[in-house]
Amino acid sequence: MKKIISSFWGKSLLFTLLNRFSIIFFGVISFFILVRHITPEENGIWSLFLTINTLVEVIKQGLLRNPLIKFLS
Repeated sequence: MKKIISSFWGKSLLFTLLNRFSIIFFGVISFFILVRHITPEENGIWSLFLTINTLVEVIKQGLLRNPLIKFLS
């Protein structure tokens, strides 16, 4: 076990798993704190804000990625 963790890929795997679990953990904790401290109307506004921002970001990434791939190839 020590040999696996001391290797490059073992450390990379460990840090990646810690990163993914910490993102999920802190996201859930933040959501619970946010839900307890704001009203349902404010929660709806926040959800709408996040949805619009996510759609704009996806569209932006799609418009940038397609020409970049064509340019690089």
